[in-house]
Amino acid sequence: LQFLYFIDTRGGKKKMKRLPIADNRCALRKALSDPFKSPSDVYAGIKKVWKGEVSGLQQAVGTVLPTEGEFVSVMEGVRMLAVEGALPHEDYLEVMDEVPEGETEISVSYSRLEARTLLSMSFFGAVPSVPIKDFQCRWGEISWFGLFASPDSVSVARLECLLHYFKTTSDPKWLEESVIKQPITFYRVRVDPSAVPWSTDALKLPDVEFSSSNRIEDFTCAGSHVDFANKNLQIHRIIPSATQEEVLFSIRPELMLCIFMYSTLKAEEAAVFTGASQYCEYSGYLSTFEFEGGVQPEANPPVVLGIDAIAAPGLQYKTGFINRDLGKAYAGFLHGVLKGPNPVISTGNWGCGAFGGDVTLKFLQQLVAAAHAGCPKICYSTFMNPKLEARLGMLNSVIKEKGLTSADLYKAMLDYKGQTNTNLGPEVLAYNLPKSGFEGYAGARIAGW
Repeated sequence: LQFLYFIDTRGGKKKMKRLPIADNRCALRKALSDPFKSPSDVYAGIKKVWKGEVSGLQQAVGTVLPTEGEFVSVMEGVRMLAVEGALPHEDYLEVMDEVPEGETEISVSYSRLEARTLLSMSFFGAVPSVPIKDFQCRWGEISWFGLFASPDSVSVARLECLLHYFKTTSDPKWLEESVIKQPITFYRVRVDPSAVPWSTDALKLPDVEFSSSNRIEDFTCAGSHVDFANKNLQIHRIIPSATQEEVLFSIRPELMLCIFMYSTLKAEEAAVFTGASQYCEYSGYLSTFEFEGGVQPEANPPVVLGIDAIAAPGLQYKTGFINRDLGKAYAGFLHGVLKGPNPVISTGNWGCGAFGGDVTLKFLQQLVAAAHAGCPKICYSTFMNPKLEARLGMLNSVIKEKGLTSADLYKAMLDYKGQTNTNLGPEVLAYNLPKSGFEGYAGARIAGW
């Protein structure tokens, strides 16, 4: 494959890359030239493009498309779009490398029907990947074949989400022109964190609503939801895994298109997605993730903010890395405020799972970033952890009582080096915050927080 560079003037002067797809689509048309008229036709068609097992797919089909007629009807729709569905360009897909110097964003948009066409092509392995092997400039591959072959529960649940999406988007109501022309836009945005006056601008901090029972997507008042992203979005491939980002992409399958569209995010970049609807309900997380049926897609979906934290727990308290993640959160939050249906942001323990982030530090970084972005309120999910809800709520109350600003919290972050006993992190920080003392600290210790 060969890249061609061009200037895309539809949304201003943007430097983009072209990923050729003509050969892939031609091969798919030859392989799937005959309509699907029976379940055996469907599996025979899949065998032409994938020689491996399909036990995972068969289990998912049994849940979402249990009757032969429905299964064949939905899969024939997928086949037709995969081979004949219209795209903005017949010969290539636009992909985004780093934001050019001097610019703040680049973007690619697809209509909802074009997104379904690309997901249909991906189902049959026809979306190519960018042929670059350098890990620091890595590109992803949107292929479902690994899940097809895996009968484990997470693989099946992720395929059930995809099949439900195909089922929903086969409905005549979804195919109305007012729906299929709705845009889904993928932005790559850039902010220079050194240009943000973290230490000098004393900004009012946003209000915070905490909940351990609500998930990020349950805060329906929020105009933006945070994706706890990997710098290689969705780890650049689809595997039997269900991290927060992978769950998010499973229930909003249109987001899967970013896998082939973005190279590795740079330290000063974030990914912002508008228009991607939620089609599925779920329960669980990681190994307990399960598909729980469908939901009515939103008429005005929240903006999704893809921000990756550093994956280096030992370095997170150093000033350069504090600023790096502050800038990352700010880049996402700013565009959530600018592009969302409202400026409220729903988030949670960003960077604190596999990346090993300090919950207290990441909470403060998000508060400060939100203040600089002009976000008036954060909805914060502690995800089934009521003790953490109480502890962070206590810390936030102290911050409010002392009238602290974003500059105060920035100084606190530079002075805060974490605790060897992380269970005391919020309490110790609250006790040592500037201005008046924290009278409730002893009571908090006695209560066992």
